[in-house]
Amino acid sequence: MSDKCKSYLTVAAVFIIATAAASDAGAQRIFLDPDTVFITTGVDTEFELDLRVDSDITSLKLFVFWLNFDPTRLDTVSVTEGPLFPSSGAVTVFNYYLVGDTVLQIEGLILGAGVDVSGPGLLATIRLKAIDSGFADLSMFRHETRDILNVLVESEAAGAPVFINCPPDEFNLVSPISGHVVSGFPGDQFDLVWNRTRSVYPGESVRYTLDYGTSPTFNPSGTTTLDDLIDTTFTLWVDDLVEAVYYWRVSAEGNLYGYERPSTPPSESFEFVYGLVEPEEFDLLTPQNDVLFDIFGSGDILFDWEDALSVIPGDSITYEFCLGPDPDVPAGAVIVDSTEDVSQLLISTADVPLGEWDYWCVNAVNKFGLNTWSTSIRSAMFYQLADLDHDRIVDIADLTSLISFLFISHVEPVPYEAANCDCEGTVDIGDLTLLIGYLFMGRELLPCP
Repeated sequence: MSDKCKSYLTVAAVFIIATAAASDAGAQRIFLDPDTVFITTGVDTEFELDLRVDSDITSLKLFVFWLNFDPTRLDTVSVTEGPLFPSSGAVTVFNYYLVGDTVLQIEGLILGAGVDVSGPGLLATIRLKAIDSGFADLSMFRHETRDILNVLVESEAAGAPVFINCPPDEFNLVSPISGHVVSGFPGDQFDLVWNRTRSVYPGESVRYTLDYGTSPTFNPSGTTTLDDLIDTTFTLWVDDLVEAVYYWRVSAEGNLYGYERPSTPPSESFEFVYGLVEPEEFDLLTPQNDVLFDIFGSGDILFDWEDALSVIPGDSITYEFCLGPDPDVPAGAVIVDSTEDVSQLLISTADVPLGEWDYWCVNAVNKFGLNTWSTSIRSAMFYQLADLDHDRIVDIADLTSLISFLFISHVEPVPYEAANCDCEGTVDIGDLTLLIGYLFMGRELLPCP
């Protein structure tokens, strides 16, 4: 079980059918009341939960209820039998105990033939003590219910989550993160950004405290502190900064009960410099490197890459795309295209060379003319299925090339996959038969999966 406090937990359940003869019985429940416990008064606080059944419960003879139990946060003070069973006037057996320290078992039985009870009613009162802060899981682990005929019946059951002195939920620092360089000129501004969090307690709102400055230990002499912030963004002005490494952190505090949580990570840092810097490093995504790419049936090829981030406030990035036969692209590039602030590009299949290895890369250029090339160069061979001579038309010339490979020259087509017309992996008479059928008998030619 996680140590952090969690949001409201809905526990899975099953239905109790307490009367075998009542085929039209409604949804019947055995459950903890209240269904959620909020504790704000610290450890050693004692509280009660009632184990109840609803009004649809009839002919109840026996129940066994197992609850998940966290002995690191809760201690059992007492579990007392409720009035529902004794009110029958019969002799009852009632017990509770811990099973393996992590499951609380509560059970009750009415002795005597033909004696049962019906709901609604209170089966037991559980008194617990909080011994540590955090989230305690009292969800239903398992349960068993039997009717007056001692038949095990279906049932619905629910436990309860317990929140003990919980701070707001975890939240992260977003930007800038450690290792980033932020650059700018006087008059520029940029933002410190963190995720929003919330309190688990009803009616409680969250306020943030931001610390930033040049002290890695947040010494007051080198740190600015801002309290009672509502937004999750704070704007810094370049005019107020010096060239240095800055450290920043955020804490969140509930306004009603005062429980506080630091950000994750506890702090971040960034270097601020005056002037201009090139975009940050980025890499290519798709197509993958060394890939064979069949353009059959495709109009465009999507080239995708990571965003090249700029640390200059208000900057924009233009991506220059290059593709060509020289491994040292952009030398000899046959396709040069560009896109602004969008890290992907559609290239028409009519423009890419076929049947040869081509190489592609991307150059990110900011509005000040500073640039960063992608960290890798990728290769791909584009081809069209059954187009063995790469003239973008499947015709008699391709059939002639396939016959030559199979029966005369045995020189493999490039790539070999272009001749795999039936997509079975091996180029053989089956591919020849399919190509003849496609060219002369109206058979369908489909791209390989």
